[in-house]
Amino acid sequence: MAADRRLRDSDDAKLKHLEFIHNVIGRLAGNSFWLKGWSVTLVAAIFAVAARDATGSFLWVALVPAFAFWGLDAFYRGQEHVFRDMHDDVVAGDVDLMSMETCKYEKGPVGWLGDLFSRSVWPFHLPLVVVVAVVINWSGG
Repeated sequence: MAADRRLRDSDDAKLKHLEFIHNVIGRLAGNSFWLKGWSVTLVAAIFAVAARDATGSFLWVALVPAFAFWGLDAFYRGQEHVFRDMHDDVVAGDVDLMSMETCKYEKGPVGWLGDLFSRSVWPFHLPLVVVVAVVINWSGG
C-alpha cells in the first residue's frame, strides 16, 4: 500500500515536472513569435520615418532591429531545444524530479550560431535583412 502511494506520488511529481517544462517551452515559442512581429513592426516604422524625412542614410538604422531580433530569435530557439532535451531526459527518468538545471544541455556559442540558420529562424529574418539592404541600395542611402 505504501509502495503504491510512493509510486503514485512519484508519477504525480514527474507529471508536474513535465508540466513545468512544457510551460517554459510554450513561453519560449511565444517569445519567438512576438520577436518576429516586433522585428517587422520596427523595420516598417523606420522605413516610414525615413520616407517622411527623405533621408536614405537613416535606413541603415533598420538593420539594427533586423539583426538584433534575428539573434534573439535564435537564442530563444536554442533555449527551447535545451528544454526539449530536458523533457526527453525527464521522461526517461535521467533527471532529478523538479530540477530545472539546464547546464548539461547548453550547447554554448556554437549552438547559438547554428540556431541563427535553423529552419525556423533564417527563412524569416534573412529575407527581412535582404529587403532592408535592397531598400537602402534603392534609396541611395
